[in-house]
Amino acid sequence: MVSFYKFVNQTTNMNYYYLDGLDKKGPYSAQEILNRQLSNETLVYSDNMSNWTLLKDVPELQQLKVENLVSVAKNDEETSVTNIVEKRSKVTIPAIAFLFIGIFIAIGLGYLIVNLQVKTDLNELTTEIDNLMLGKDEICDYQKNAVRVKLLRLPDFAIPTDNEGKKVKEAYELLSGGFQILTLSKTLAGYDIVATQSKNMAFKVSENHRIGGQFGITVPTYRGTVQGTYNIALEYLTSDKENKSYSAGTYDKIKNFQELSSSFHKIENIAPSKMLSGSVNSKSWTGRDGSVFNSNYILWYDNFGEHYEVTLDQSHVYKVWLIYSCIGSFIALVVYMILRYRKRVDLKIS
Repeated sequence: MVSFYKFVNQTTNMNYYYLDGLDKKGPYSAQEILNRQLSNETLVYSDNMSNWTLLKDVPELQQLKVENLVSVAKNDEETSVTNIVEKRSKVTIPAIAFLFIGIFIAIGLGYLIVNLQVKTDLNELTTEIDNLMLGKDEICDYQKNAVRVKLLRLPDFAIPTDNEGKKVKEAYELLSGGFQILTLSKTLAGYDIVATQSKNMAFKVSENHRIGGQFGITVPTYRGTVQGTYNIALEYLTSDKENKSYSAGTYDKIKNFQELSSSFHKIENIAPSKMLSGSVNSKSWTGRDGSVFNSNYILWYDNFGEHYEVTLDQSHVYKVWLIYSCIGSFIALVVYMILRYRKRVDLKIS
């Protein structure tokens, strides 16, 4: 390797002459001789040569010529490879592709945004319902008015029996007034509202009874009044309940429960979405007659129930999704028009 570089250096530093017809030209370096592209039959001479010699018979020049050819070929190859890589590293993307990509992204982002808003909206409505129910699983409240009754007498009216199946002493038909209780309960399938409406009542004992037989005295039984009986029954059905569900001031809120709504959800009276054993699986129902009684009286009431669930307003979801998709698609169209004006977009991959 050392001798080769020594040889190349000697060849490079040596001066040559050549004959152009009868003219002697030079001196020239070896590289200058080769650059003149002389014929191999040209006579050349240098200080280390004894006679004029054909160019093709000068080893030093031939060796340098070969080195030049190899160098040129190598440079051409490197240039060619570089051109190919640069050519392949250019990716031309039609502007129309950005329009379709933009529309696809707009639809996808619109879907994600709407779903996020739906979840947030449901949480807000659920929180509003929990606030209405004061953190309880059941609340109730009532309205009451002074009663107006009519005494039922035989044989015009059938006298009902008490809770023990015995005939009562006096029965009264409720003409107006009384009480109505609204109870809102949270269930595994949604929410139930039960309206409890007071009905007729009866006394199980007479107003007075005789002490001492036929010749005794008559004393009151202290069975109470009709209005007092309705008040006692109402107190029992609300404040005296074991779950302490009575919540004063919630009657109108329970009554208007269905009017609660949000941007994407509403409260709808429907059949339960989950069929629960032991429950009334229907959107509304009329309960069996109930009663409140003691040793002196019995008061009857009716129950009417409705089932509610929070439902998704799917049409509104599609509407909002469409709006977001249209906005995003319009932006994509603007980008497309800009790229269309510029014809093509070249992305250089580094």
